[in-house]
Amino acid sequence: MLQILFGAPGSGKTAALMRSIREGVAERRPGQMLIVPEQYSHEAERELCAVCGDAAPLYAEVLSFTGLARKVADEVGGSSALPMLDKGGRLLCMARAMSQIAPRLQVFSGGGRSAQLQQALLAAVDELKLACVSSETLAAAAADCGGYLGQKLSDLAMILSAYDAVAANGSTDPNDRLSVLARQIPASSLDRARIFIDGFTDFTAQEQSVIRALLKKGAEVTVCLTLDTLGAGSELYAAQRRTAHLLIADAEALNLPHAVQELPQAAMERDEALRIFSEHLFSYTAETFTDENNALALYEADGIENECELAAAKALALVRGGCRWRDIAVAARGFEDYRGTLESVFRHYGIPLFT
Repeated sequence: MLQILFGAPGSGKTAALMRSIREGVAERRPGQMLIVPEQYSHEAERELCAVCGDAAPLYAEVLSFTGLARKVADEVGGSSALPMLDKGGRLLCMARAMSQIAPRLQVFSGGGRSAQLQQALLAAVDELKLACVSSETLAAAAADCGGYLGQKLSDLAMILSAYDAVAANGSTDPNDRLSVLARQIPASSLDRARIFIDGFTDFTAQEQSVIRALLKKGAEVTVCLTLDTLGAGSELYAAQRRTAHLLIADAEALNLPHAVQELPQAAMERDEALRIFSEHLFSYTAETFTDENNALALYEADGIENECELAAAKALALVRGGCRWRDIAVAARGFEDYRGTLESVFRHYGIPLFT
């Protein structure tokens, strides 16, 4: 059974999930799991305990997809007993794989001698694993393409196969956890589980395969999506809209019942300027709005360090005015460009920062 709850921001989707879990706790129903992104798990646990009370841990738990993988592996056995490769270990596995197949490569034959190319190939392997693309699929695509592109795909197929063979020699690649989870779910006891999924914009191919396996197993799966409409709507929610249609297609392919519920927009206490901004960010409207309360501010800085200094000053001012650190968020496009400077500046001013 698949249920999709969708609505605009602030429509009460998470609250609806928590109410459903609370009802299950009151009925003493075990096997309830709330799956959220890793960085949201602590906050979700706090909210679950606040809503469901002291009995919550007996009948419900908060997990990420990797946490679910560990839980299922502990139940059915398998790769959880093997050591997990760290970043250095994965790079060494790639170097060894490249040394074994270098004579057969056409495009990436120099990869055995270049650490930089090995890192780039490892990133490509990561992308392929997240998209559930196997070496066999790449080899078939290489045969269809031909030419230089076919040679590159053929090389990538050999590299992926060789890397998997080396990595499987007594260890596990962390990027394979969800693929292993999807294969282990049929042998698990999750057919009696109630799975609630919240906080995601969309899902990787691996995560999608896990949800598909849960549905096939017979679990009750409820997914929350921030979305204006399933039909033609705002460009802002394109990824969520595509995700909803993929989930529905999976349920229909498995001949499973599915339900879609739209939650109405709830009245929210927020500045009108913020509402207008969020609703028209991608609408390209010519309409204008006068921000009388200065809810939005635009600054120009000479560089990243000055931007981070400004963010630190604003954060300090908010906390001195009674705000809590955990109520403040710093968002940046291309965050890796900002990470080092932001952490250094915030550390200098004594501001706790979680990234």
